Parts: sequence; C-alpha cells; structure tokens
Amino acid sequence: MSEIRIIKKYPNRRLYDTVISSYITLDDAKRLIVEGLDVQVIDARTKDDITHNTLLQILVAQEEQQTPLFTNADLQYLIQYRDWE
Repeated sequence: MSEIRIIKKYPNRRLYDTVISSYITLDDAKRLIVEGLDVQVIDARTKDDITHNTLLQILVAQEEQQTPLFTNADLQYLIQYRDWE
C-alpha cells in the first residue's frame, strides 16, 4: 500500500502538493489519482479533511469536459434513494 499524498487546499482555492512543494491544479490532482496514488486533501486553514468534496469536484469537472459518467436517471436515482435524514 502506498503512502498517502497530502494536498493542502488554501482559502484562495489553490491546491498545494506537499511532496513536490508546489501548487497544482485539480487536473494534476486527478492525474495523481489515475496513477494510483492515494491522496488526502486538507483544508490549510481549518485542518479539516476535505478529500471527499475534492474528489466530487474532480468528478463534476470530468462530467463537464467529457461524455458524462452518470446519466440523468443515475443522478435522479442517487438523489431519490439516498438517505437524506
């Protein structure tokens, strides 16, 4: 199992890769994941783990750029049958 790659997200929405000590884009973060690296995204100000939200952002960006991964019916199903309570 690989080490977790820590990425910090700053209030200006910039992502900072702590391994290469450089700012990266959302596409760069996606590439790390595609390459098989485990990433964890931490809010630089609050220290909260915001990995889940960042992964969702990557999916949404992909949905806008390419043929959608999810159909409207898929998304409606997720909304209808998710336990929102």
